Amino acid sequence: VEVHFSAGTYVGQIEVPSNCRLIGEGEDITYLKMPDDAPAGAILLTNRDHQAGNEGIYVKGITFDWNKDRQGGLRAAGGIQS
Repeated sequence: VEVHFSAGTYVGQIEVPSNCRLIGEGEDITYLKMPDDAPAGAILLTNRDHQAGNEGIYVKGITFDWNKDRQGGLRAAGGIQS
């Protein structure tokens, strides 16, 4: 699976299958941003079957914004979580 994102900001959380490519227009051009209402432990990008492992996920040209100022400012939950 290969998904292309044009320039802009995409707000949401993404679950992808293994062996997936996410291609943006470039760093600081294409953004994936955590929604304002996402809880502290939310995951911005993960595999559909996280317990089985994330295999072959390729990301290029996308800036990830965990939106740490949401809900008045959140602290990192640690690990892969925001």
